[in-house]
Amino acid sequence: MGKEDRDERLQRLKEEIEGAFRDIPYPGDDNIAANKRDEYLEDLAKFKGKHWRDLTFEFLVPFGSHTAFFTTEAFRFYLPAFLIISAEFYYESDSLSVITIGDLVLPFEGECEPWEIDRFHKRFDSLTAKQKRAIKSFLEFIRDTYPYDPIYNDHLVALERYWQYM
Repeated sequence: MGKEDRDERLQRLKEEIEGAFRDIPYPGDDNIAANKRDEYLEDLAKFKGKHWRDLTFEFLVPFGSHTAFFTTEAFRFYLPAFLIISAEFYYESDSLSVITIGDLVLPFEGECEPWEIDRFHKRFDSLTAKQKRAIKSFLEFIRDTYPYDPIYNDHLVALERYWQYM
């Protein structure tokens, strides 16, 4: 895929994600961290009052691994920012892209704890069809834009296990 094609497709993807998540409600300042005693509470407090549309690459990259500590509502609210930054800065975003894509993989029973499967369904099952299609488009963009990596292929696993059916 040429740079112009990539840039055009990235722009369409961003518009799709922005449109799909436009009306998702802010979780509230007291509903960002899932565990109020967690060691990441101070970091997650930096998200208070921030809209996902206003989060930048520089802001998000240090928090790539923090999605596990969001409430379901906060995860859904900030997900579009993680998707857009991961698509635009796939290689530059350190672990943010890897973890964001990993969050989109439906765990299989036997390879994880039962709560992890429950958490996946709580996060994603109630999204709208438009939001689910935007996530599918994100995964397809990653698949088509970045070279296949035989070691890391969670975007393919995510599509195969759940998102291809959207």
